[in-house]
Amino acid sequence: MKYIQIIFLAVSFAMLASCYSPSKRPAATRPAINWTMQPIELATSLRPGMSENQVIEIMGQPITREFQMDGAALQWCKTGRGHQFPLDRFVIGFFYMDKLVGLRNYQGQHGIYGDCATLYKQIEWKPSDKVIEYRFR
Repeated sequence: MKYIQIIFLAVSFAMLASCYSPSKRPAATRPAINWTMQPIELATSLRPGMSENQVIEIMGQPITREFQMDGAALQWCKTGRGHQFPLDRFVIGFFYMDKLVGLRNYQGQHGIYGDCATLYKQIEWKPSDKVIEYRFR
């Protein structure tokens, strides 16, 4: 009976040891993690009055598009994890009747990590406390 216990322990230990094996491939050949890295710095070239398509040509496909009636909000992001800037960064383009009327940016929260494409804030569609009139010529 004692030999069976020793054999069982040896086999169990061997199975556990086989589960852990450091990668034998050099770091350069390991697959890289594909974080969302959109060119959000190009938002400085956006101007009010641009159409959604013009903005998408510059910024690329947004991570999300939310809309309500004639308004839409498109978001882009750049994941900060593993890079010089540790926080996720986001840009929101606000559109009314297919025209860009405003931009806003925000940063991800400290201590929350992952791909920024899954960590964006949802748009709160609530009435503004300001009245702004945009006239397009």
